[in-house]
Amino acid sequence: MAREGANGSFLFLENELGEYLFQIMGRNYPNVGQIFGLGGRENPGEAPQETAARETAQESGLIVSPHNIRWFGAAAQAPKGQAFLNYATEYEGVMRTDADREIAKRLWMSPLVLQRNRHKVHRPALYLFILFLRWKRGLEPTPCTGRISKSIVWPHIDEEEPFVLPAKGP
Repeated sequence: MAREGANGSFLFLENELGEYLFQIMGRNYPNVGQIFGLGGRENPGEAPQETAARETAQESGLIVSPHNIRWFGAAAQAPKGQAFLNYATEYEGVMRTDADREIAKRLWMSPLVLQRNRHKVHRPALYLFILFLRWKRGLEPTPCTGRISKSIVWPHIDEEEPFVLPAKGP
């Protein structure tokens, strides 16, 4: 059960092909089958980069040193915490291929593939990825009101997707 007011930390892990690691949620989640990013709730006393490294290892089997994780921002997270957003390109190990109750599958996806499958992406995860891509390109964050939850107000996100994510190829 999530702790009220707890912070979360998320990691956008990029491979040498410019793809990002995502996961498809398993049967323990109400959003079964939806695409999510790596991350989870902070443990007491953990720094955001430590949380991102721990959650990445637990969820994917890949090891990322907290020293190689770059923090780039935060967003409000329901009910009262923050979602710390992090980025890394250096990792080691072999990605888990097993399925469990939490994660059905792990996969590397380019922004173009993610865009083509955006109807399968959990809406808050898509919003966080768009925030990340805007940061990576040196753009201002996408405006949004409310908190990152099912009740969030998405004033510009549908207009932002084609702007931030690459246009469809041939």
